[in-house]
Amino acid sequence: MTELLKKGASQQEAMQIAHEANGNFNKALDLLNKDSEDLVFEKWFVQWVRSAFKAKGNKAAIHELILWSEEVSKTGRETQKKFLHYCIMVMRQAMLINYGVHELAYMKIHSDGFQLEKFAPFVHENNILDITKELEEAIYHVERNGNAKIIFTDLSIRLTRLLHKKPTKIS
Repeated sequence: MTELLKKGASQQEAMQIAHEANGNFNKALDLLNKDSEDLVFEKWFVQWVRSAFKAKGNKAAIHELILWSEEVSKTGRETQKKFLHYCIMVMRQAMLINYGVHELAYMKIHSDGFQLEKFAPFVHENNILDITKELEEAIYHVERNGNAKIIFTDLSIRLTRLLHKKPTKIS
């Protein structure tokens, strides 16, 4: 954190970046300089989730998911795997927020209009295991040279169904 302060970060900004970088100094510098690949992943994630929410019974939004899948599939396999790992991390953070463990939820989404706190209620006990399983299976298929466009399109449709799943009601 001291090095971030030397690089011109405020005390609060340095603390936030240090938490977000999770001990990775190079990632912290990238975040400070707004040059992190996580910022690209964040943009993809927000676009993906917004389209997935709209997709239930909406043909135009399904088309958006297919276009999104095409965009992500044009990148290299390592980038695709890193993005999927990033998605698992975001889902974990959303679940922590949903269950009120804010002190462990260090991630900050920088995209305008997207708040992890508003997304968090959609990640719950009825879908987190399935969401994680689907993301891990996508990583598995990407590692084995599967067709990325098919992998990401299928994952998008599955995510749409999982995000619309209702949490268990406690009586």
